[in-house]
Amino acid sequence: MLLPRTLAASLLAAACVLPAQDGGKTPDGPAILDRYIEVTGGRAAYEKVKTEVQHGTFEMKAMGLKAKMTGYRAKDKSYIVIDIPGVGKIEQGTLGDIAWELSAMAGPRLKTGAERAATIREMALDKDLHWREVFTRTQVKGVQTVDGEECDEIELTPKEGAPEIRYYSRKTGYLRKVSMVLNSPMGDIPSETLMSGYSATDGVLSPRVLTTTMAGQVMAVSIERVIYNENLAEKNFELPPDIKALADRKPAGSK
Repeated sequence: MLLPRTLAASLLAAACVLPAQDGGKTPDGPAILDRYIEVTGGRAAYEKVKTEVQHGTFEMKAMGLKAKMTGYRAKDKSYIVIDIPGVGKIEQGTLGDIAWELSAMAGPRLKTGAERAATIREMALDKDLHWREVFTRTQVKGVQTVDGEECDEIELTPKEGAPEIRYYSRKTGYLRKVSMVLNSPMGDIPSETLMSGYSATDGVLSPRVLTTTMAGQVMAVSIERVIYNENLAEKNFELPPDIKALADRKPAGSK
């Protein structure tokens, strides 16, 4: 599932199955993450997914803002666009080790450091299946209640950047919430995203409603349609000319 939390910080700036876990026993981190794969389709179903297209909406009700959102993902590349009426497009993408963003308000920019790492990590097509390649450490912190559901709280430390905290339902195994600190042009911003409305496409379940709260603002993404294994053209992932110009000027080996 494409979780555009790294894009949400920029939008804020622009706008502003298996059985339940047993009783009180807390499983270890790897067991929780592996269980999530099994209850949402299983490894074999995940491995069949080579490309993904998502169509949905992005909404900030407090500001009266609602826009169409489209996302594309394949191995080592991604692209997402939110088209805001009267404002223009906000685009974000990854291509190999490049993470970029382009908007009518802020112009083009390449992401660097922790922000770049977080964007590449979040937008990777197979990040859930290959979590062991993404995170260097897992630590179960305890049990918390999320929307009335008892959840295991687990801290995940990535290879680069700050840890994120995830909350997995003890009953269903579904991921219900993610808390993290986003590195952005506005500085470091605490972010919390609730996941709900799990639905299946080609045997893989994913959340269809994602509600993110940051800096006092609430942003909701509703995924209306998911398509797997569509034959995506390379043009879906091409760097926009302004981004390509920045990438061509980037010193070799810089991140």
